[in-house]
Amino acid sequence: MTNLYKTSHYKESRVIYPKDEDNIAEQTYQSFKLGINKTLQYFNLNIKLPLFNIFIVPNRKEYDSFVAHLTSIPTSKGRVGQPQLVDLYLLSPLAYKTDADEFYINKDGSYNEQIYKRLVIHESVHMIEELISPKDSMEVRPLWWSEGLAVLISEQYRLDSDIIEYMRKDLFNKQLPRIQMLEGVSSYTWGWSLVKFCIDNFGIDKIIKIMKETCDKDIIQYLNITESELEKKWHESILKTSKEIT
Repeated sequence: MTNLYKTSHYKESRVIYPKDEDNIAEQTYQSFKLGINKTLQYFNLNIKLPLFNIFIVPNRKEYDSFVAHLTSIPTSKGRVGQPQLVDLYLLSPLAYKTDADEFYINKDGSYNEQIYKRLVIHESVHMIEELISPKDSMEVRPLWWSEGLAVLISEQYRLDSDIIEYMRKDLFNKQLPRIQMLEGVSSYTWGWSLVKFCIDNFGIDKIIKIMKETCDKDIIQYLNITESELEKKWHESILKTSKEIT
């Protein structure tokens, strides 16, 4: 690290951040710690945690240089966080006004603190999933699974306006998503609902077993149900609880 960065050390993590962003570093750490604890509690996990590294960078150009070992493609303004096992790379929220989508920004140009908090929690869920999963499994599991877990535990499904708006639109148009179509935006919008349905109907222990033992794109086969039957029951559940969802 150059002298442009500082490092704060905590019990389970260290935060490397621009030297004039102490408040951002502390806020990020507190949100990260909350996310880790929420995930461990949600799945009733008792595991030894490694030392996590949280990198906060001041602009999009620097962000791309930090994640260059993960992707050689320049990131879009929608990408402000990237986890990789014990490392988390974050664009500083102070750069959101120029380097991030307007979703993350308040009308006065400042960053939305609650959205930033949920973002950090969301990424921490991915890190715990990867920590307890077989090597490389995160690369092959369906997007709805991992993003669904993160959206569910971070509670974005009931707090983030963009997700709520997408759900309302689909429900109004009576266009419930097919499981095979849960990619891109829909994996965030509806993936959480499918994951929650699986947890409610097959048990949290089954979900943990899948995370710990499988490295497979076809998650559904481990639930002992056909995709068509799961989809039918899931859709019925959405329609029954549509008022609560939105």
